[in-house]
Amino acid sequence: DPSAFGTFQKIFDLNKEKSNVLLIFLGSSFSLMEKIFKNSKEPLFGRASEIMQLSYLPLKIQLEILKDNGFGSGKNLLHLFSIFDGIPKYIEELMDLGKKNFDESIRRLITERDFLWEEGENLLKEEFGKEYSSYFSILSAISKGRRKLNEIERFTGIRDVGSYLKNLEEIHKMIERRLPITSKSIKERNGRYYLNDNFLDFWFQFIESKRMLKETGKANDAFIEIWNELPAYEGRKLEDLVIRKMIEENPLNIKFSRAGKYWNRKGDIEVDAMVLDDEGQKAYLFEAKINKAKINKNTLENLKKKGQKIYELENYELITKSAYIGDADIIVEVD
Repeated sequence: DPSAFGTFQKIFDLNKEKSNVLLIFLGSSFSLMEKIFKNSKEPLFGRASEIMQLSYLPLKIQLEILKDNGFGSGKNLLHLFSIFDGIPKYIEELMDLGKKNFDESIRRLITERDFLWEEGENLLKEEFGKEYSSYFSILSAISKGRRKLNEIERFTGIRDVGSYLKNLEEIHKMIERRLPITSKSIKERNGRYYLNDNFLDFWFQFIESKRMLKETGKANDAFIEIWNELPAYEGRKLEDLVIRKMIEENPLNIKFSRAGKYWNRKGDIEVDAMVLDDEGQKAYLFEAKINKAKINKNTLENLKKKGQKIYELENYELITKSAYIGDADIIVEVD
């Protein structure tokens, strides 16, 4: 009932000076919360003393939750990060299944819980209303690897796709235009679009494309296909996890001022993850692999050769590192 906000405004204004109450409003729709508290035409405009945007749970907390439930491992942390991005709602659903095997818990969540199959679409309908179909197409395009504006435009057939991308990035915070870590200006034309939410990324890549199987009673077949395709997806997410781990925990205890990925304009030189110490002129280049056995001396030598081809790093000391799935956590180490 929209009139409730007007009623609340009256009560708040009449009692705010004599009351000792902390009121917290929570909402899952970013655009709706923005409208309620930041639109000058709304009754509660200007009444919020502070507005916070809650993000994912830190990696350390995610790992602690896994350990508390008997699922603590680097492999399971990668699953949790890549599929559910540390969102408490989905973690709770997983833990409620009560299985000792984490893979089996994920299988049951995907095959037995109907809400998951509609979740992505429902989230977009709630956020965008009648315009959701255009945003659905754009997010689907980005999730499927269309990273540049012209690629997204061709994939979706939407004219003026730039205005939609701007809304998704600046208002709804659902996507991010990333630049190579060495970029000096946000105006550089070498940017790529990515979804900010790993769950939505997973949903568009796997759930949305398998819904026909689910609707014809073949949820287990859908899961088998998802599970077979998952390693390639998680391999890419491991790169993001390493970057986030360096930002949140800095397990190597090194000094750095920037963290991210690198790619050149041609797309023939890419580095999974990199952190830069601009003051000390050191560049730390990471090779991230799910399987440690796939990282060897030649792998790291080739990584250093890539770094030597990056002209922005010509005055930097290049240091290679490996990152992989350990038994108890994600391991990042000096080589």
